[in-house]
Amino acid sequence: MNTSKKTQLALVYIRYSSHAQDNGNSPAAQMTCAENYTEAHQMTIEQIYHDYAKTGRNTNREGYQQMKNDILSGKVQAKIVVVRALDRLHRNTGNQIEDLKWMESHGIRLIAVNDSIDTASEDYSKFATIVKGIDVTNDRCCQRIDLIETSLIDRIADGRNAAQMAALSGTFPQCR
Repeated sequence: MNTSKKTQLALVYIRYSSHAQDNGNSPAAQMTCAENYTEAHQMTIEQIYHDYAKTGRNTNREGYQQMKNDILSGKVQAKIVVVRALDRLHRNTGNQIEDLKWMESHGIRLIAVNDSIDTASEDYSKFATIVKGIDVTNDRCCQRIDLIETSLIDRIADGRNAAQMAALSGTFPQCR
């Protein structure tokens, strides 16, 4: 492989949770996907991070955390993260949104090959604007719910009995 033309460094993240997901999610399939993409786009893989037998529903994954720490500490120079699919990075929407914000704030470009997501693309920019709008709307709704809950509890505390207060306290869903 001739690396003289390659100009960009990339990090590869692989997550594999179980044999039940062998339909294209095997570590070998994810690595092949990342290698094919980086080769086709003249990128050099600087580092590969992986988590095996780990769920994507939380961020308690050693390889994932090491990747973020290496980016923060400057241990790696790459400003591109390549994954086979977005669900390899996260399976929790809230974590996914937070991670996309984190990457953006640190100048990291995310490429989810099979999902055709590239955070440097114009199409992604439009998508991110929509997601940010949804996130702001969600925050405003949570603030309103918090105000309503506080108001109702205050009204009960001011003149109603303890049974009514206990009945309402904690009945509102947590936004965060």
